[in-house]
Amino acid sequence: MKLKKLGFWVIVGMICCLIIVWVGFVYSDQYQILPDPSTVKSITAKIDNSRRKLPNIPVFDVPREDIPIILQCLEPAEREFMAPNWPLVGELKLTTDRGMEIEVHLFWTDAQRGAFAVGPWGRQHYYRAGNDSKTEDMIRNAYAKTLKK
Repeated sequence: MKLKKLGFWVIVGMICCLIIVWVGFVYSDQYQILPDPSTVKSITAKIDNSRRKLPNIPVFDVPREDIPIILQCLEPAEREFMAPNWPLVGELKLTTDRGMEIEVHLFWTDAQRGAFAVGPWGRQHYYRAGNDSKTEDMIRNAYAKTLKK
């Protein structure tokens, strides 16, 4: 009888552990997707490895009016499961209205479609969207606006 009770509680414990692990994976994935643009409060950006031999851009705060323009460059995003060894050309740090910070790594694909990764290094998810040159140009335009102020 005691053995049956012990077996029951071992199974219940294993099920609880599996549920906790599953919830952890689901919760951690929220940092690997782009948020709704209307929830993005601020973005910092930088370009430090332009494949077009343009000057580097230091970290700067993207003007509020340019946030939707830059995020639109990353749409429509399609998940990329087999990411090649693309060179990193820049980074964005998004802050949502709830205070969540999301890292976006921008890559140069030298193809019609651009690529980026969302999430911290080692746990990021890769996506294809937009165009390398257009994304870089929109970031450069936003930076130029900050210099005029």
